Amino acid sequence: MSSFTDGVNCFLRGFGLMFRPGIRRWSIPPVLLSALLYGLLFWWASGYAEDAARQVEDALPSWLSWLSALVWLLFWIAAFLLMTFTFVVIAGVVASPFNGPLAEATERLLSGRGPPPSTLGRTLILLPRTLMQELKKLLYALVFSVPFLILFLIPVVNLAAPILWFLWGAWVAALAYTDYAMDNNGMLFHEMRRLLGRHRSAALGFGSVAVVVFSVPVLNFLAVPAAVCGGAVLWTEKLRPEPPRHQT
Repeated sequence: MSSFTDGVNCFLRGFGLMFRPGIRRWSIPPVLLSALLYGLLFWWASGYAEDAARQVEDALPSWLSWLSALVWLLFWIAAFLLMTFTFVVIAGVVASPFNGPLAEATERLLSGRGPPPSTLGRTLILLPRTLMQELKKLLYALVFSVPFLILFLIPVVNLAAPILWFLWGAWVAALAYTDYAMDNNGMLFHEMRRLLGRHRSAALGFGSVAVVVFSVPVLNFLAVPAAVCGGAVLWTEKLRPEPPRHQT
């Protein structure tokens, strides 16, 4: 069984691969798109946190006014977690036309084999299929996020909610960014989930470091191509089935 540290190491190796010759040209567009997306999300999340915290603060009775600082802190933390999770999911969608070729180039560099080399024309032809795959991932993440968000509203249980939310975010990140290499090799979405489920410890290791990196400003601009390259490492070295041996 793959270990947690295997997944961590696979992600970190993505940073060393993303600017290698043959890979670099597919890495630069996601970096630029990530910077633009993060700026927009930060503007949205900061406005959300400020408005929500002000409404709660205004609703507090005067004898609880001392809680206002805590209210502001909690809403800023919630906005930051929400922004990070949203960034993990949406950044993959926005950069998806480049992520498939990026995973493909990484796999070929690591193993010498993989799907046919991508060209701009082939990327455009496959764009509808790529966007449909991204839509499936997005719907999966949104639908199954609801129960975890509800945990934040349940007394006592909400003490564990941040930990469970982090683990859920790690699983979503692993699924989102190992997907490209697996999709290049013809795997369907439900097959990807089953395969990662059999290597859950490595998937959570990969996803945990992904969530941390996506949470660090500026460093998160590099997170998408690093995660795609790291996902290709995880696929090539841990997840990809061995080719059948020919009988002599």
